Amino acid sequence: MKTFLNLVLFIGSWVTAAGCSPMNKKTAMLHGLILWATTLAISAWLLSSGVTGAFRLASSNAGEVLN
Repeated sequence: MKTFLNLVLFIGSWVTAAGCSPMNKKTAMLHGLILWATTLAISAWLLSSGVTGAFRLASSNAGEVLN
């Protein structure tokens, strides 16, 4: 899964950099890097929020199951 995510982010960054035709290579690479970093940060935040929510749900229902 991690390899797939990295591959998809790399391809997306490459397409974004290639789509910036009036820019030079360094500026386009920076644009792709910023897209990759932003996507990675948002994905990490969404994943951690989902895991936290799942643990909260499990812990709140654990008390009812034990009783």
